[in-house]
Amino acid sequence: MNIWWSFNDYFREGHENETMPDMKNLHTGNIILLLTLLNESDENDLLMKAEVLRNLGRFEESKLLLDKVKDPDLTIVKEKYLAEIKNKNSRVFRLF
Repeated sequence: MNIWWSFNDYFREGHENETMPDMKNLHTGNIILLLTLLNESDENDLLMKAEVLRNLGRFEESKLLLDKVKDPDLTIVKEKYLAEIKNKNSRVFRLF
């Protein structure tokens, strides 16, 4: 997860032009592997998996997972992800 977050820092901090194609390919491979490690029976992991899918542009799959999130404590985050999915945004965005 730290690799995923570190890569996203380039975009958060306005340095996305510094990313190279090899970095992007490694990042994509890493987050695809991350999908296999996340446990869908844990709602926090389910939320994270939905976010990874959104980052990959797999919006419908992401939405289907978010529909399974029922914890009221996660509602705000879930709604923000759903709004970004509706806008077909796969990029990093600020939650709070």
